[in-house]
Amino acid sequence: MEKIILSSLSLEDIATQVAEKVYNLQQRNNELKEEPKREEYLTIIQASELLNLAKPTIYTLTCRHEIPFIKKGKKLYFKKSDLVEWLNSGRKLTRGEVEKGANDYLLKRRKTR
Repeated sequence: MEKIILSSLSLEDIATQVAEKVYNLQQRNNELKEEPKREEYLTIIQASELLNLAKPTIYTLTCRHEIPFIKKGKKLYFKKSDLVEWLNSGRKLTRGEVEKGANDYLLKRRKTR
């Protein structure tokens, strides 16, 4: 079944209205993209859940300055992005990645000789 819509607007008026709607949607979309993302701060309990570590372990890591943290008064806070970056910094390469790196190194070394 076809829907028939009768309108007193001309084709140009309809095109203008559609163009205005599209422009407004694009403007709204750009405003949403430009909103700065708020940094998420975690308490020690939230950080221990994120890292899957016990609270005493978190306290030990902060005491040794091995983990990024913020201290305000007697409270400890952690930036979620800092913790994720800290976790990723300890990532070990797979055997395949090590072999590929070694092969790339050897190929570069042969070319320079």
